[in-house]
Amino acid sequence: MAVLNKDSTDRQIRRALEDARLPSYMADGLELYLHHGITPGSFMTAMLKGDYQTALGCADDNNRAVFQRWMEFFHHNVVSSAHGSKEKVAAWCKRIREQEEVEVDDSDWPDSKLQNEGGGE
Repeated sequence: MAVLNKDSTDRQIRRALEDARLPSYMADGLELYLHHGITPGSFMTAMLKGDYQTALGCADDNNRAVFQRWMEFFHHNVVSSAHGSKEKVAAWCKRIREQEEVEVDDSDWPDSKLQNEGGGE
């Protein structure tokens, strides 16, 4: 199995959770984090940071029951630059958000050029 990262599809993320027998309802938070640098809920954020004591305190019954699987999942399935410490999580979020800002730069769009040339409203 490939390591999950920004370029992983939603389907790949969901399949990885399914293969690890982890709750499928956790997929949205992981997808938002990997794709957009948005920190998920408190449980998954604590897991990403490697703050297992906090994660246990935030876990619902389902996630508490598979807590060991979550630790193994991140270690084996998620790119190491995206988890393991609060610094790595902060750096991941910053890098992904900066990439998105570049991707949505609309200065090349025709309407922007018209406005800059005085042809827009």
